[in-house]
Amino acid sequence: MFSDDPTDRVSGRPIALLVTSSHHALKSAGFPHRINTVTKAWETLRPTKTFAGLTLAQFKARCSRASTRAPRLATLEHQVTSALDKRDDADIASLDSIKLVVNA
Repeated sequence: MFSDDPTDRVSGRPIALLVTSSHHALKSAGFPHRINTVTKAWETLRPTKTFAGLTLAQFKARCSRASTRAPRLATLEHQVTSALDKRDDADIASLDSIKLVVNA
Protein backbone atom coordinates (compact mmCIF):
# COMPACT_ATOMS: atom_id res chain seq x y z
CA MET A 1 0.00 0.00 0.00
CA PHE A 2 1.09 3.53 -0.66
CA SER A 3 1.41 5.82 2.31
CA ASP A 4 -1.24 8.17 0.92
CA ASP A 5 -3.90 5.44 0.53
CA PRO A 6 -7.14 6.44 2.29
CA THR A 7 -7.96 4.51 5.44
CA ASP A 8 -11.25 3.74 7.14
CA ARG A 9 -11.62 5.94 10.21
CA VAL A 10 -13.27 3.19 12.25
CA SER A 11 -10.95 0.26 11.58
CA GLY A 12 -7.85 2.18 10.49
CA ARG A 13 -7.39 -0.31 7.64
CA PRO A 14 -6.71 0.84 4.08
CA ILE A 15 -9.89 1.24 2.05
CA ALA A 16 -8.51 -1.23 -0.52
CA LEU A 17 -8.68 -3.98 2.11
CA LEU A 18 -12.26 -3.09 2.98
CA VAL A 19 -13.53 -3.59 -0.55
CA THR A 20 -12.08 -6.98 -1.35
CA SER A 21 -14.82 -9.10 -2.84
CA SER A 22 -16.17 -12.09 -1.01
CA HIS A 23 -19.49 -13.88 -0.86
CA HIS A 24 -19.85 -13.13 2.85
CA ALA A 25 -19.20 -9.43 2.31
CA LEU A 26 -21.99 -9.24 -0.23
CA LYS A 27 -24.46 -11.01 2.04
CA SER A 28 -23.60 -9.08 5.17
CA ALA A 29 -25.83 -6.35 6.51
CA GLY A 30 -22.77 -4.10 6.64
CA PHE A 31 -22.28 -4.08 2.88
CA PRO A 32 -24.21 -0.80 2.35
CA HIS A 33 -21.95 0.69 5.02
CA ARG A 34 -18.90 -0.39 3.00
CA ILE A 35 -20.27 1.30 -0.11
CA ASN A 36 -20.83 4.44 1.94
CA THR A 37 -17.33 4.26 3.46
CA VAL A 38 -15.66 4.03 0.05
CA THR A 39 -17.87 6.77 -1.38
CA LYS A 40 -17.19 9.15 1.50
CA ALA A 41 -13.44 8.50 1.37
CA TRP A 42 -13.39 9.09 -2.37
CA GLU A 43 -15.45 12.29 -2.04
CA THR A 44 -13.26 13.58 0.77
CA LEU A 45 -9.78 12.60 -0.33
CA ARG A 46 -9.72 12.42 -4.13
CA PRO A 47 -13.04 13.47 -5.65
CA THR A 48 -11.61 14.12 -9.13
CA LYS A 49 -9.46 10.99 -9.39
CA THR A 50 -10.54 7.91 -11.33
CA PHE A 51 -10.11 4.44 -9.88
CA ALA A 52 -10.36 1.29 -11.99
CA GLY A 53 -11.41 3.50 -14.88
CA LEU A 54 -14.39 4.87 -12.95
CA THR A 55 -15.15 8.41 -11.96
CA LEU A 56 -16.84 9.05 -8.63
CA ALA A 57 -20.16 9.65 -10.43
CA GLN A 58 -19.86 6.35 -12.32
CA PHE A 59 -19.03 4.50 -9.11
CA LYS A 60 -22.07 6.00 -7.37
CA ALA A 61 -24.29 5.05 -10.32
CA ARG A 62 -23.08 1.44 -10.24
CA CYS A 63 -23.52 1.16 -6.49
CA SER A 64 -26.97 2.75 -6.55
CA ARG A 65 -28.22 -0.33 -8.40
CA ALA A 66 -27.60 -2.41 -5.29
CA SER A 67 -29.46 -0.02 -3.02
CA THR A 68 -32.46 0.17 -5.34
CA ARG A 69 -32.80 -3.61 -5.34
CA ALA A 70 -32.48 -4.04 -1.58
CA PRO A 71 -36.10 -3.07 -0.71
CA ARG A 72 -37.49 -5.51 -3.31
CA LEU A 73 -35.33 -8.30 -1.92
CA ALA A 74 -36.46 -7.52 1.62
CA THR A 75 -40.10 -7.77 0.49
CA LEU A 76 -39.42 -11.11 -1.22
CA GLU A 77 -37.64 -12.42 1.89
CA HIS A 78 -40.70 -11.53 4.01
CA GLN A 79 -42.97 -13.25 1.49
CA VAL A 80 -40.81 -16.40 1.55
CA THR A 81 -40.79 -16.41 5.36
CA SER A 82 -44.56 -16.04 5.42
CA ALA A 83 -45.04 -18.85 2.89
CA LEU A 84 -42.72 -21.13 4.88
CA ASP A 85 -44.65 -20.40 8.08
CA LYS A 86 -47.94 -21.25 6.34
CA ARG A 87 -46.42 -24.45 4.97
CA ASP A 88 -45.19 -25.40 8.46
CA ASP A 89 -48.68 -24.79 9.87
CA ALA A 90 -50.18 -26.99 7.13
CA ASP A 91 -47.58 -29.69 7.83
CA ILE A 92 -48.52 -29.69 11.52
CA ALA A 93 -52.21 -30.05 10.63
CA SER A 94 -51.35 -32.90 8.24
CA LEU A 95 -49.23 -34.60 10.89
CA ASP A 96 -52.10 -34.38 13.37
CA SER A 97 -54.41 -35.99 10.79
CA ILE A 98 -51.87 -38.76 10.11
CA LYS A 99 -51.60 -39.50 13.83
CA LEU A 100 -55.39 -39.73 14.15
CA VAL A 101 -55.65 -42.15 11.20
CA VAL A 102 -52.70 -44.32 12.26
CA ASN A 103 -53.88 -44.56 15.85
CA ALA A 104 -57.52 -45.31 14.96
